[in-house]
Amino acid sequence: MNKLHVDSVTKSYNNKVILSDVFISCQIGEIKGLIGRNGCGKSSLLKIIFGIEKADFKYVRVGNKIIRTMTDRKDLIN
Repeated sequence: MNKLHVDSVTKSYNNKVILSDVFISCQIGEIKGLIGRNGCGKSSLLKIIFGIEKADFKYVRVGNKIIRTMTDRKDLIN
C-alpha cells in the first residue's frame, strides 16, 4: 500500500523561517487535518508537497519512490 511520507520540510521567505523540520505521513484513504493560524505555512506546505512551490529542503516519498521533480509526482500525488 502506498504511503505518503513528508519529512524535514524547511521554507523561508526573506530570511524569515516559515516552516522548520515539518513531518507528515498518511496512507491511502486516511484523512489528516492541518490546522494553524493565518500565515503559519499550511498552504505553503501543501504547495511544496504538490510541487507547486520550492522548499529550501524537503524529503517526499510515496511508497518506495522518492519524489524529486514534478514528473516524479505524476499519478502519485493529487
